[in-house]
Amino acid sequence: MSALLTITTIEDVVLALVDARAAVTAFQTTIRMKADDELDGWIVKIDFDDLVRLSRLAQIQPMNLALVAGREGGMPMTRATFLNNAIPVFILLASCGASPALAQAPASLKGTAYVTSWFGGVVTAIDFASGSSARTIPVGVHNHNVALRPDQKQAWVTNNNAGTISIIESGLNGVAKTIQTGNGPRHTYFSPDGKEAFGTNEFDDRVEIFDAETARSLGVVKVGSMPHFALVSGDRVSVSNFDSADATVVSRSKRKTITRIAMGAGPLGAGATKDGKRIYFACHSANHVAVIDGETLKRIVEIPTDAGPVQVTVTPNQSFAYVANDGAGTVQKIDLVTNRIVKTISIAPDAGSHGVGFAGEGRWLLITNTGANTLSIHRHGDG
Repeated sequence: MSALLTITTIEDVVLALVDARAAVTAFQTTIRMKADDELDGWIVKIDFDDLVRLSRLAQIQPMNLALVAGREGGMPMTRATFLNNAIPVFILLASCGASPALAQAPASLKGTAYVTSWFGGVVTAIDFASGSSARTIPVGVHNHNVALRPDQKQAWVTNNNAGTISIIESGLNGVAKTIQTGNGPRHTYFSPDGKEAFGTNEFDDRVEIFDAETARSLGVVKVGSMPHFALVSGDRVSVSNFDSADATVVSRSKRKTITRIAMGAGPLGAGATKDGKRIYFACHSANHVAVIDGETLKRIVEIPTDAGPVQVTVTPNQSFAYVANDGAGTVQKIDLVTNRIVKTISIAPDAGSHGVGFAGEGRWLLITNTGANTLSIHRHGDG
């Protein structure tokens, strides 16, 4: 018996829905699994009036996501072909209390995703088992990123314009505490041991360090100009500095700068192998991923990408990385042995593909698209 695919796009708009129920019957589509070349011609259709009404409600851009992943399970697969054409109603309808009859979820499907929204002031908790929005959680102004603590009990949300971090208790799907930080918080990154959190403040040129359990500030370290992303590997914290086109490497134990490494114009998100031997920086204005030797702290190669790379994330099996390019609306797969692009996934030219994450033991690739207000879900077959 062939598997079923749920074809959905996910939006965060849930506050002003009045007529969304009317679209339920228009989006009760299940599609049996077909070969890739067969799928390319398919389009999920909806009444044009529903499209206009729902598009007017689309005020929120999903920026980044964190997953509370179940031990087992996969995810409903969506292909870019469908995401470019399908109407984003699934989460909207579920948030209105509707029960659309979409494809039956696999028994092993588990997990929750938290998706931020730059313009909405909310984080949406998406329950993948039921295929619905579990809750919309009010947070701060211009929430940019959500990071899951290693024990999965909390998700920390950086609110860029508010200068705060909202701490969500994952068991309750609600904000338990809001802490003050510096100006322009962008990302929070947890140390692998779960003891500390590192938050970038782009308008103060610093990183603030927090006790991950108590959320108490442990001090700050000055870095380069407009820090965006902090990544912890062993005793080193690597911080991308967008305006100064470099990365500051800080000793975690001594709270002092070790060195600064030239990256290329506009470094943003970063990823690293688990052993810390390779660190990858997406350089947005240079259109490349800079590869750093984690031991010598030298830049060893630049991997050309499509326009506007934002985030690069290493796959759980450590063989590949994916880079999201918001300028091109693509996500590209990098072979970490050859340092070459081996696959390009086209979302849409104006999709604004931004965040990259994994679920289902690495079988599923999740991409937030800020221009399209969607969450793309693709099968990643390489672990």
